[in-house]
Amino acid sequence: MSLDGYYGTMLHTITVSRIITGWMGVMTVLMCVIANESTTSATFYRFGPQSDLIILGYTIDTVTKYGLVILYALINTVVRNLNHNVIAPWVTLNIQDDAVDKRNVDRAHAYEISIASTVYSWFDWLIYIHMLLAQVDMVIIPAAEGEMGVLPGHAPMIVALRGGAIRVTENGQITESLFVAGGFAEVTPDRVTVLADEATPLAEISRATAEARVAEAEAEYNAAAMASPEKRDAAMARLLSMRSMATLAQAS
Repeated sequence: MSLDGYYGTMLHTITVSRIITGWMGVMTVLMCVIANESTTSATFYRFGPQSDLIILGYTIDTVTKYGLVILYALINTVVRNLNHNVIAPWVTLNIQDDAVDKRNVDRAHAYEISIASTVYSWFDWLIYIHMLLAQVDMVIIPAAEGEMGVLPGHAPMIVALRGGAIRVTENGQITESLFVAGGFAEVTPDRVTVLADEATPLAEISRATAEARVAEAEAEYNAAAMASPEKRDAAMARLLSMRSMATLAQAS
């Protein structure tokens, strides 16, 4: 590439970078306006130290602690860019590209670089998730299609439930866990209403109780072998719910 071509590409990249920076500034201002004017979003978008802002078990309730969180975010942004723009391309070009002659690649250094990049990605994700969950309240429900997280402002909907745990998360901490054996959940922007066939706090379910319930459900399923398809499906659904209860009881 010629020098003129290089500088032309660089100027184009800088222009795009400045557009992205300006867009982030606009979105930041809009989020601040929304947080100040909306009573619903005030519980979702929160800025500054909070007495109930807990990250990795530490309460971020002073300006100093909040400043350290911001400093971490800024430093980690630089590190993330180094990993994305330096390490990842090197791995792609020198290790993953089959057309490259790898005889001159130092295997020990290659493994070191690849492992460091992978471990950092997991570390970055872990911290990010903790910081994100510290900002929101959420209800996790066992929807028929899989676990579903419901945040404030969620669109209204009705969800079929399978046997599993409902977990209430406040400020990144699980404050309540219930086992439900099926039913429905009505989701609105400001609440979740559960209509369950059975709801029991997980703390009150022992392993012995769960195993006994599984045995009862297996007996009911076996007894429904010659029954109608509807009764067999209902017996199977109950058996799966009880097995889920047993799994949760063993994990708690």
